[in-house]
Amino acid sequence: MPDLRGRKVLVVDDVAVNRHLLQSLLRAEGMVVELASDGLQAVRRVESEAFDLVLMDLSMPVMDGYQATRAILDGTSRASGGATADFLAPPIIAVTAHQACAERARCLAAGMSDFLTKPIVRRDLLQAIVRVLESVPRQVGECARGGNSLDGSS
Repeated sequence: MPDLRGRKVLVVDDVAVNRHLLQSLLRAEGMVVELASDGLQAVRRVESEAFDLVLMDLSMPVMDGYQATRAILDGTSRASGGATADFLAPPIIAVTAHQACAERARCLAAGMSDFLTKPIVRRDLLQAIVRVLESVPRQVGECARGGNSLDGSS
């Protein structure tokens, strides 16, 4: 298993228990974890600071995971009045209770890099993180904002 220490992850979920469970799992691997309770908060956080990865719930109030993903990957948000942000978007992994194959396809079509179902299995979570992070350059501390956004491939 590659070393994940120091990787900065944003966990986005409207359920506090889910946020804190993911936070505990990730911190145990040495990752730096920030939290957001809805998609709008996630977009604002990604616009203002660099993350290596976002774990995104799909069903949330204010702005759902699909809307937030599109805003992050497009570099635009309602929070900034539709202004284009100039940054390299982090990869996004859907974390959801929805288990249908159609839901997975919808997540990938929206630009998410991977899809995990709840309840979260530690091994599956870490494997997905490694798989996604190995496919993109390291951003936090090594990559200045600016340039291309991800193409959504996995």
